[in-house]
Amino acid sequence: DEGVRSLRRSLVDSLRDCRLMMEVHKIMSMHILCIWPFQELVRIHFYPLTLE
Repeated sequence: DEGVRSLRRSLVDSLRDCRLMMEVHKIMSMHILCIWPFQELVRIHFYPLTLE
């Protein structure tokens, strides 16, 4: 019973995360021109770190 409850809770959490990601994706696609330079900055700064 406890396992079912925790499973259902994790399922609800993942659904909420999915909805949140969809919202974020929608906002980002609307503001893609504003975000693009920032994304480039992040990529330039953090890409060398991922290579190591």
